[in-house]
Amino acid sequence: IRCCLKAEADFPWSLVLVSATFRLLFSLSGTLVFPFVPFMLVDFGIPEEEVGPWAGAMASCFFLAQIPAGTFWGWLSDRVGRQPVVAIGLLGQAASLLLMGLSRNAAQCMGSRVLGGLLAGAEPAIVAALREATPKRHRTRAFTYSQAGFSGGVLLGPVMGGLLSKPAESFPALVGSVFDTHPYLLSCAVAASCQLSGVFLVRLMPR
Repeated sequence: IRCCLKAEADFPWSLVLVSATFRLLFSLSGTLVFPFVPFMLVDFGIPEEEVGPWAGAMASCFFLAQIPAGTFWGWLSDRVGRQPVVAIGLLGQAASLLLMGLSRNAAQCMGSRVLGGLLAGAEPAIVAALREATPKRHRTRAFTYSQAGFSGGVLLGPVMGGLLSKPAESFPALVGSVFDTHPYLLSCAVAASCQLSGVFLVRLMPR
């Protein structure tokens, strides 16, 4: 029992929770668009027969841009530290989400998604920080719990995007407001505020 208590005492719970939160925020940013992207494209005037290919491209371009970006952000975090890279990633996600909510055509929306993917490459820094600060005997469990954050974002993103899109149709008081002229801005703004709140957790990461 004494050995078990000692082993549990050095498990990095705070870092695991922080890393899981960051991974949730990044995956939320990538999946938020899934439920409303076809309706957004119709609103942008994309012909119905072209909505399918456009929706697929809009959903996947974020993750496509994330592939090369991860290499760069991982390299940068080795030189300037994990904290600055994660903070830049969160601020970049917030900016790209707001740009997406304010988009007036498909090209602008696609550009904001690509920008978000390029700035979401901070996940290697999160994983590296978790590995560096976790004793070897705890790493499997720590990475398992951290992965739960990513899965949570995949679930939460579409729910948030679906519930908060086109709020003026549910709340007449919003008719004529910015949330009526930009019907997907509310969901993007709420997601962006989540990214900004995550910046305050960056200082809990090891330097």
